[in-house]
Amino acid sequence: MDFFGLPITAKLIGNKSQTVGISVPRSQVFKAFQETPPFDSLIRTVGNTQLRILAPQKDSAFDPTYFDPYILQSWQQYQSQ
Repeated sequence: MDFFGLPITAKLIGNKSQTVGISVPRSQVFKAFQETPPFDSLIRTVGNTQLRILAPQKDSAFDPTYFDPYILQSWQQYQSQ
């Protein structure tokens, strides 16, 4: 995913039915990002209009090592099993 712009859900019907996606209002998603540094820097606006939230890898100012501790922890967990 390159960015978030609109909350979308899809209903999947097969052996069981399930709904996937983002079911909260768009404003709630933007508010959550605004309140969570460093992710607040990913919000793109024009004037006072919030347009989208970039994926971290699409923002050159986002620290590229931010997720390294989580990735390392995940690999260590995987290797120990």
